[in-house]
Amino acid sequence: MAILMIHDGEGDTLEHYDQLIQRLEQAGQGTPPGRLSHVTARKGGGYIVADVWESQEAFDRFAQVLAPLLQQVGVTPAQSQIYPVHNVITGR
Repeated sequence: MAILMIHDGEGDTLEHYDQLIQRLEQAGQGTPPGRLSHVTARKGGGYIVADVWESQEAFDRFAQVLAPLLQQVGVTPAQSQIYPVHNVITGR
């Protein structure tokens, strides 16, 4: 079952986010298996991330790669909110 993962990075900066994306790319995880979409938006002085994953298991596998990289760029891992997806409509 697909899931929606929302991470509130309000205590972090977009610079942290950009560093993290760069490290994920370097690790070959810029487009990890099972992630269907990824959106980041500015929120106050930080950011918010919304991902759609094909399953909780796919997200859990990625989280094992993500956790050490978060620490490397100085981001304190926060609890993400996970919701089961009811419907997805994609653009053209």
